[in-house]
Amino acid sequence: MRILLTGNTGYLGSYLSSELSRRNFQVFCASRDTLPDIVFDYVIFCNADTTNLFDDKSQRSVYNLLRQCKQKYHQAKFIFFSSYYVYNGLSKFGLSEKEGETSSFFAYQKYKLFSERYLSEDDLVLRLGKLFANPYRVNKNFIGSLRRNKKITVDDCLFNPVSVYQVLDAIDYELSSGRLKGIYNLGNEDHSSHHKFSEDFKEVFDLDLEIELSSRKNTLPNYGMFLMDLNKIRSKIKLRNYVDDIKLFKQYVNIRRND
Repeated sequence: MRILLTGNTGYLGSYLSSELSRRNFQVFCASRDTLPDIVFDYVIFCNADTTNLFDDKSQRSVYNLLRQCKQKYHQAKFIFFSSYYVYNGLSKFGLSEKEGETSSFFAYQKYKLFSERYLSEDDLVLRLGKLFANPYRVNKNFIGSLRRNKKITVDDCLFNPVSVYQVLDAIDYELSSGRLKGIYNLGNEDHSSHHKFSEDFKEVFDLDLEIELSSRKNTLPNYGMFLMDLNKIRSKIKLRNYVDDIKLFKQYVNIRRND
């Protein structure tokens, strides 16, 4: 099976590139300037747009790269990673109605929504919660850098953590069955808050760290509510406990420290 993967230097793309290659898939990595003349079974699109202004007409935009890929590899099934940001902190999905918004948050949200709408109903869109636990982004000084922090301040916004291992489970299921299409929310089994997630991370890694709850309210609408309904994806794959995945991440960290 031939797979084209974009965004392979990013947080998620770097992990999927390594893991899918280990599973003996033929993985080809592409940049916006080099799209190979090969027939692919899948295009896994990992690029993220982090600009402060979404421009769907720009030739250099990530959205335009998606369109180029879709036109060139129209016979392939696309897997696109969207985000819980599309919900805008609201129970209903949709763009903010605030006119003239140019913050990076709303530009990112528009990029994800426009991309979702551009893809076909036979493609797969995974709306991810907050990503964590990429072992390939860890160096030998990772623990030391964690221990140098003595105090952090976080809010209590609710969200769905999603480990890269959980994402890989979904990709493995799709590549083996071809049964996923349309839009799925994806996170680990248990939701959390930024504050509780930090406390759990601190406990697993045995950190001497003071975690202070922020008194500043988040500027997003419906503060504290970024939870996604996971029932649709839960009917297809087993969801992992996020604390277990923090522990698994720690095992990888310890291995890399001893390499």
